[in-house]
Parts: sequence; structure tokens; C-alpha cells
Amino acid sequence: MGMFDTLKCNFPLPNKEAQDKEFQTKELRCEMDQLEITSGGRLVRIKSGYDDEECVLDLNYHDDIYFYTDIGKDWYEYRAKFNNGQLQTIERVKR
Repeated sequence: MGMFDTLKCNFPLPNKEAQDKEFQTKELRCEMDQLEITSGGRLVRIKSGYDDEECVLDLNYHDDIYFYTDIGKDWYEYRAKFNNGQLQTIERVKR
């Protein structure tokens, strides 16, 4: 199965039923990182620092990232396009 990173999307998704779900992605380091697409459209990595303080690192991502989850028997996969760190679009991928 392999390693992956988890992703939470706070930016509105095309499907409301998937909005609050946790997604997986294999697009980045695959080291069980906690990623988030912020409501402002930035891709960030959430890290625990000293004394369990959270540190948010803006990845300034420039590429597509695919992330996915299942809800019951339905598969939800999305492609988010980033340009110079800013989210341009999120669309559901049909496979």
C-alpha cells in the first residue's frame, strides 16, 4: 500500500459531502505529513514543533496535486492546480 500524506481541504470543494473529510495524497513526500489547503487557497504543511506547538509552513506549491478519499462506496478524487503557491482550480477527477 505504501506511505502517503494526509490532506484537509478548507477551500470549497465541488462536492459538499466531501468537504470535511480527510484525504490522502502521494504527490509530495509521502512521510505521513499533515497538509492543508487553506480557505485562502494556499497549500501548507502542519508540523508539530517543540512542546507540541503547531508550525504552519506555506509550501509555495507550483504544480497539480491529486488527493482522494472514499465515502461509503463512492470514490472522491480531486486535482488542485497551484500557480506560484496560489490555488487556481479544484476539480473532481472521474476514473
